[in-house]
This record gives sequence, structure tokens and C-alpha cells, in this order.
Amino acid sequence: MGTLDPTCNFCGQEIRWKEDKGGHFYPVNENGEPHIPTCTGNPMRDKPKQAQIDAASTPQASQEAQTPKPQTPAPKEAIAPKTQGKAFSALDIAEVTKVTGIPRGFIMLMGEPGKERPFVLGEGLLYKGERKGYRSIQIEIEQLIDVKGGQPLGFKAKATLWPKLKREDYEVLKHLPQDPATAKLVLEELSRPFIDYGTATADNVKMKTMMPYLRELASTRARNRVLRLFTACGLTSYEELAEAEVVEQE
Repeated sequence: MGTLDPTCNFCGQEIRWKEDKGGHFYPVNENGEPHIPTCTGNPMRDKPKQAQIDAASTPQASQEAQTPKPQTPAPKEAIAPKTQGKAFSALDIAEVTKVTGIPRGFIMLMGEPGKERPFVLGEGLLYKGERKGYRSIQIEIEQLIDVKGGQPLGFKAKATLWPKLKREDYEVLKHLPQDPATAKLVLEELSRPFIDYGTATADNVKMKTMMPYLRELASTRARNRVLRLFTACGLTSYEELAEAEVVEQE
């Protein structure tokens, strides 16, 4: 069963994981304060927040974080076979960050020792989606009921994401023939929404502390999945996992 890493991947300090009402998890110190701002191993700690986000997603930041630096950078295609079946190192995480464009602070390792895999936090998908550009995300939620017994099972959510039109999209519309029907058809195609789903039930949520928040978790899973589809992100989000265990703050 996968567990959250009890030590920081950057500085090696012991940490705990705290969950909020939305089903998101973030590292905290022993005193309950967020760990990332005080992490001594985080090279972005002393920079302004926006600069951290921008710098962390650049190839230069990824290369600075690699220790030791490789003589020949691995191609994108080599990431999957290179890391398959073994633990991820700091170098591998830097490669994942470089390819996905998601800052390292939003990527976490989970799994048994020697079999860790990277997962992206929901905040990382929101960051990636915002940079690509979307107008809005609509969530529709319905309760799942046991057909035989009539007992509630959990919730199912549908997430619909509408992308923003890019400059080149407006150029296409500008040069269309003066035909309203054609313009409408092209506009509908350019603004076609992305749709995906997420469920949260007792069968796919193992954390007892999340049982009162199945509705919120279903919404979060649907949102994460549609953002993964929109941004072509191949990493599974942490909130989609069933077996994740959280070290609760005492």
C-alpha cells in the first residue's frame, strides 16, 4: 500500500501531511506550519512567489536542481523506460518537471521503497491549466445510490472545461468567408469543451478521514481528470488514488 513520504525529498527533514476540506494534502513541519516556505533544500525558497513558479518551470531551474548534472540530457522518450520498476531519484523528478512543465513542489513520490512513482497534486494541474488558458470549469455532481438496497454509495462528478481562444484562433475566424453558418461551426469547434468524470465511494476511498467529504473528493477528481486531459498530462493526480494514507497532525 502506498504511503506519503515521511521525509522531505529536498532537505531530508521529517514532515507530516495535512489535508484540507477540499481533499488536498500538503507537507507541514512538526509545529504544524507549512514546510515548503521553510525548506532549506528548496532552491526557490528565498525568491518571490511568482518568481518561484516561473523559475521552477524553466529548464534552467531543473538543471540547477540536478545533482550530479548529467553529461548528456536524456530525451523525453527515455523517461518512462528509464524510471520503470525502480525508485525515482532527484534527477528523475527534475526530468519529469522539465517535460511536464509542473514545478517540483507540486510533484510527489509515493509507493513502497524501491517502487516509488511520481504523482501530481491538484494544485499543479491548476497551475498547468492556467498557463495553457481556460475560461472556466463547471462541475456537476450526482449521488450514487445502490439499486438493490437503496443506500447511498457515494458521488459521481462531471467536469466540463472551456478553453480560451488563442490569438491564432481569432486569426482563423478573421479570415473566414462571410458565411454565418461556417463561422458558427468553426467557432464551436475551436471552443469545444473538454469533459471527464470522477467518482468517490467507499470502494475507491480508503482514508476514513475522507468519508465525510466524498462529494468534494468526487468534484476534485473530476476537475483533476479534465485538467489532465486538457493539458495532456500523463501523471496520475494524488487525489485520484484510493490507497493513499495520510500522516495526520496530532
